[in-house]
Amino acid sequence: MDSQSIRIGLAGPHPLRAGFPTPWSLPGPAAFVAQTSMMGNRDRVLVLHAPAGVGAFVEALGGHLVSELGYAVRMLSQKPGDSFLVALAHECGLPHSSPASLAASPSLRHTALLVVCHGGLEDDLATYARLVRRQPTSDGRLLFIIDEDGECHLDDCSAVRIRDVFSPLDGAAYAAAMPRATRPLEMRLVASIAIDVAAWDVSLIDYLMALPIENAVRPDLCIPQWDDGRLSRWRGTPADWARGSLDLWGGEEFEHALWLAGNRLDMLTKRVWRGQLAMLLPWIEHQRLTVINRERRTLRPDTVRSGPDLESLDWGPLSTQLGRVPELRRFLGAFRDARNELAHGRPITWTLIKSCLESARNYHAATVPRV
Repeated sequence: MDSQSIRIGLAGPHPLRAGFPTPWSLPGPAAFVAQTSMMGNRDRVLVLHAPAGVGAFVEALGGHLVSELGYAVRMLSQKPGDSFLVALAHECGLPHSSPASLAASPSLRHTALLVVCHGGLEDDLATYARLVRRQPTSDGRLLFIIDEDGECHLDDCSAVRIRDVFSPLDGAAYAAAMPRATRPLEMRLVASIAIDVAAWDVSLIDYLMALPIENAVRPDLCIPQWDDGRLSRWRGTPADWARGSLDLWGGEEFEHALWLAGNRLDMLTKRVWRGQLAMLLPWIEHQRLTVINRERRTLRPDTVRSGPDLESLDWGPLSTQLGRVPELRRFLGAFRDARNELAHGRPITWTLIKSCLESARNYHAATVPRV
């Protein structure tokens, strides 16, 4: 059996996404859907293992088969005890018949059948799959079996594990499609945190970005607000792709954020810190250099703590030298505290972030260059 590894995130977008790109329309997932369609077109029958988020993937695959390859698409859901032949005949408006008759039916020529299976492969479906593979290539019959629990197996049939589909670039593209905010810096910060926390579960970005901003910057402190019930199901279990709690993201294994919330809260907090760091540290550095440039006439190098030139002055020496200036005192204190916390691997709260934002805006609005 030819085995590949690929994977998916949550089933669909948050309601706030109405009219915006869906996860499976992003570049990486869309390329995977196209690749899967071509594999099915070549092999005639394809088994896909997708332990989470089946619905959105099936819709994306069916849409591509219709729009890009011109197939008619039929979708079925099979549970233990269901009759595949009865369901197929009913779906296609055909009389109930044998697998051979249905597999050769002219009504199913150039038709892609997408069957979502739960609890193993029914005998009639396995027989139908073998018969489809025997049909002439020109007949254009395709069968995709989307397996949710890893129990569907067909001899000599390609199997695809839907894994490692969403990348950091997909997350960034997804967050970038959110409506523009009146406070773009705050929106960029929230998006940066959401991307790092959600990782490969791109749809989770919506829920994290929709939180009130004091929670959106510290989602590790308000887990009940974005837990969809999986935390309790995953608590005390090993992180595992087959359970939907582990995947590859950016070339590394990443646990789902809710698995971390139930088992390694410290690692979830580190993700929040990394998201803050990516956005805040360059901004903090820009503010430091701006202050030095504006206050250059009143500054002197601190060769003991910083270095021989003014540009090397850090927030501590700046606070010491400029703390007597009223409009700078709050500004310098807030940025010194924020930089120190982030430098020591600790994410900061909205209270401190807000203090930095407000003091920076007030300072830039009230001062003119002093050079």
